[in-house]
Amino acid sequence: MLKQMKKSISALLRDFKKRHIIVRVLTVVAIFFVGRYIYKGLMWGNWNYKNYLIEGFFGKKSLEKGKKLIFFHMDGCPHCESMKPEWDKLKTTNSSHIKLEDYERKQKPDLVEKFSIRGFPSIVLVDDNNDKVDEYNGDRKAKSINDYLKKIKK
Repeated sequence: MLKQMKKSISALLRDFKKRHIIVRVLTVVAIFFVGRYIYKGLMWGNWNYKNYLIEGFFGKKSLEKGKKLIFFHMDGCPHCESMKPEWDKLKTTNSSHIKLEDYERKQKPDLVEKFSIRGFPSIVLVDDNNDKVDEYNGDRKAKSINDYLKKIKK
C-alpha cells in the first residue's frame, strides 16, 4: 500500500515537473490558499460547508436570504426575562421558513436605531435586505408568535 502511494506520488510529481512554470506556480498558490482557508475554518471552530462553499463563492448575502424575526431584549428588564423562556421554546418549535434571531440591545445598537426600537422586549420582522417589514405586538407566548409566523408568506 505504501509502495503504491509512493509510486503514485512520484508519477504525479514527474508529470508536474513537465508542466509550464506558470501552471506550476498557479497550482502551488491555489493549494496554499485552499489549505489556509481550511486551516482558518478549523482553527476558529466554525467549519461549516455552507459557510465555506456557498458564502465563499457567492458572498455572505446568499446565506442570509429570507425573512427573519428578531427578538430585541435588554439586560435587567423583567418583561424581557419573562419572555426569554417563551422565545427559547419558539426556537425549538418553529417550523416556518422564517429565521429566528435574538440580540441584547447593546449587541446590535445599529439595528435598534434603524428599527426605531424604544421599548423592550421588541420583536421585529425584517426582509431579505434587513429592512423592517412589521413589528409583532401580539401575545408574548411561543404559540401566538408561532401562529403569527405561519401567516407570513415567503
